[in-house]
Amino acid sequence: MEILNQFVLFHMKNLSLFFLILFIISCSSNKEKSTEIRLRKSSTPIQLSKYFSSISPNLLQSDEPIGSIDKLVTTDSHILISDFNLMKSLRVFDQTGVQLAYRDDIGEGPMGLSQISDFSVYKDTVYVLDGFRKKILRFSLELETLGEMDVPIPSNNFLINQAGIFLLRQGEDAEEGRLVHYSHQMDYINTLIPSEELSTQLVFSGTNFFIPINDSSFVFYNPFYPYIWIYRNQNLEKLEMDFNNQFIDVNVLANMEPLEKLRFANTFENFYNLSNGVKLSDTEFLFSIRFKKKNGYLQVDLNTMEMIYMDQIKNDLMSTPSTITFSGNSGNQAWYWSEQEVIEKFYYLNNRKIPSIERMHLSSDKESKFVFQLRYR
Repeated sequence: MEILNQFVLFHMKNLSLFFLILFIISCSSNKEKSTEIRLRKSSTPIQLSKYFSSISPNLLQSDEPIGSIDKLVTTDSHILISDFNLMKSLRVFDQTGVQLAYRDDIGEGPMGLSQISDFSVYKDTVYVLDGFRKKILRFSLELETLGEMDVPIPSNNFLINQAGIFLLRQGEDAEEGRLVHYSHQMDYINTLIPSEELSTQLVFSGTNFFIPINDSSFVFYNPFYPYIWIYRNQNLEKLEMDFNNQFIDVNVLANMEPLEKLRFANTFENFYNLSNGVKLSDTEFLFSIRFKKKNGYLQVDLNTMEMIYMDQIKNDLMSTPSTITFSGNSGNQAWYWSEQEVIEKFYYLNNRKIPSIERMHLSSDKESKFVFQLRYR
């Protein structure tokens, strides 16, 4: 009998140990699979030098007026800008800011562009989305015509990388899906985000929805949704951003007239307009965001599953304004642009703090624009 009791006691101890280990593994597994990013606020701005080793400003030089910049893309050798609406132009500059190519023959000739909805650069080829004609046109970096391809679905924006072409449809007509994956030859692969998952009919012009992480991975986001989607290893993972019920409800805007929407947004006190996303590292990202009627920044860390709201960031790489609106990034650099007028005002307000030797050389043309490129550490 005593031997039996010892046998039972031995196995009960082992069973208890087994369930304890199982519980620990379960808790650890649940922690790893968390899809919720928690919010906290910080009065300490991030220092750009933590993520970037250098910053290079380049004055854009052109014989024609540059006008507005709706999208900016830089490569290791070139700077490209586009004006989607007013001049409907594409421009290519070298790394010193000298214009190399210019094209404004929008809608003219068999290869004329009736509309520039979006553009990107992949393997030294410029891809231009003409959403109106459902075409993607290809150009060399000298803006010489290389060809065109049909786009199977109505699209407003796109991303092209090693994994293929990702088409984004904004607005009402999104029966095929909001975000759809195609090959480089425009063969359908799969629908990543169905229309019901992003049901808003709001259309954002000149907005970047993609943050490249590497040649085949990216982050996708929408200004009026508290989520980010991570595409990697041929899968899309949706992560919720927990703003403690302080993020705008896009459904409230659904039935409003345009002026009503504008008034509502201008008086809204909580978080909205998640925009201008840029990579800080492979697991950290920075966004612009509105809160308390002011522009601020949101740093998202996928390692800690935390996001930190801050009023400002610190440009400690150069004596230029820290109020930065990032335009995009590649694997080795990020970039943004600024009007010369903004820099002049910054120097005027900080006249005694910034010696002349630390100031940028400005142009005599008050309408000039500067492109800033930041190299990752």
